Amino acid sequence: MDRRQFSALLLASGLARESAAAAPWRLATGYRAESFHTVNLLAMARDVAGSTQGELRIEVHPNNTLVKLKDMRAAVEAGTVEAGETIMSGLVGEMP
Repeated sequence: MDRRQFSALLLASGLARESAAAAPWRLATGYRAESFHTVNLLAMARDVAGSTQGELRIEVHPNNTLVKLKDMRAAVEAGTVEAGETIMSGLVGEMP
């Protein structure tokens, strides 16, 4: 799946909300800003903004600055952040 397909899937999944234009989504990641993971997330954020004509904006927060990697799932579930990216092997204890 390429970035544009993923962006379309994100929107088609009903993740866009009415207040999206008012406040950007905060996407937390534990990876450093220079890593390819974060570079890809930034590209996805640009694609989403373009695909929605700015209706949905995503701010990427790298380096564990917003949420620590180990706390990512809980933070998203609690609504502390709108989105988070984590390594699946870190969730084995919660989702075997």
